[in-house]
Amino acid sequence: MNALSQAFELSPVNHPAGDRPVALIDDLKTLGRFRSKMAEQALPVNVARMMFDRSYAFERIAVGHSSADEVLQRLALQLFAQYAKSEDTAH
Repeated sequence: MNALSQAFELSPVNHPAGDRPVALIDDLKTLGRFRSKMAEQALPVNVARMMFDRSYAFERIAVGHSSADEVLQRLALQLFAQYAKSEDTAH
C-alpha cells in the first residue's frame, strides 16, 4: 500500500469521544512544501496524518531535518516549532 494512503487511527487525546478531531497544526502551506521537499528525497509524507498524529509528525520531521537539503531542514524546524507550540497550548 502506498505510504501516502495508509489509514491511521486518531489518538484519543486529539479525538475525544463524540467530538470532532482537532488538528495539531493548520499550516497547510508549510505542510505541503514539506511533503514536496520530502518527496524529492523519496521520503513519503501523509499530510492528513501529520495534522492529527503527533508521533508520526515528529518522526517525519526528524527524518526531514536529517536530510542534506537545507530547505527541507528549515521546513522541518518550522514545523517542529509549530507542533511544540500546539503542544504547549494543549496543556
